[in-house]
Amino acid sequence: MILEENICDLAIFSIWQRCGSTLLLRMANTRDKSLVWGEISRWPQHFANLLRGSVRFSKASEGVREVMLTNRPDLNSTHMNYLPNFSPDEPVCRKAIIEAMRSYFKVFRYPGFDLVGFKEVMLDGRAIKLCREAFPDTPFILLVRNPLKIWRSLPYKWIENSGYTANEFIEKWNSAYLEYAETARHDPNCYLIYYEDVIEKDETTLATLADLMHLSIEDLMGVLEIRTKSTSKLKDAADEQVIVSKIQCETYTKERAR
Repeated sequence: MILEENICDLAIFSIWQRCGSTLLLRMANTRDKSLVWGEISRWPQHFANLLRGSVRFSKASEGVREVMLTNRPDLNSTHMNYLPNFSPDEPVCRKAIIEAMRSYFKVFRYPGFDLVGFKEVMLDGRAIKLCREAFPDTPFILLVRNPLKIWRSLPYKWIENSGYTANEFIEKWNSAYLEYAETARHDPNCYLIYYEDVIEKDETTLATLADLMHLSIEDLMGVLEIRTKSTSKLKDAADEQVIVSKIQCETYTKERAR
């Protein structure tokens, strides 16, 4: 599919809640002509789920679709019994979803802004890959944070509502991290950013963000100087040990004691 215009200029994907995506959002919107939207109900995930369902029905209707499109039977044919599954083929479904995503986001390009983007949290790999198909030229920031620090920052009520145990949480974090790392490794327009490098003012990390957001290092430093209230609290020691022992990221296994 040939996509003629770049509708989205920047996408920020955060591996989990409490990873600093709001900090990056504040940075991006420091520039007067930038408009980077916050979370809009995880909209790419809904499109990815719609595509998955469409493909499932497409595969189920392969036989009846071939008959209906090439040699349509009469109303008494047994093929007519399968009409409820009559769906377009997979490439058509994918094209429709991609065009719908682009049309959806295009409406968010308000006049007067030359950098328009969005940030979302906890999208799965399917949704991020679909975003790449819809926005092939858009820089993607893949933001990660030490899972132990995430766990400590999550309010108890959030953990209860999610239903995740510490073991389930770290398994999902590991899976998402490995997918982020693999995506960044093979996509030169994806940037794996560690939250710790941002707040510790790592020069390379800040230079990358400044370039992607059309800002100066001084602009970013000004945002970093603003302190916000921390929600970090020590959690059950056994739960924390489960998380620390199962981290599958060399960056964080080296700093377990932090």
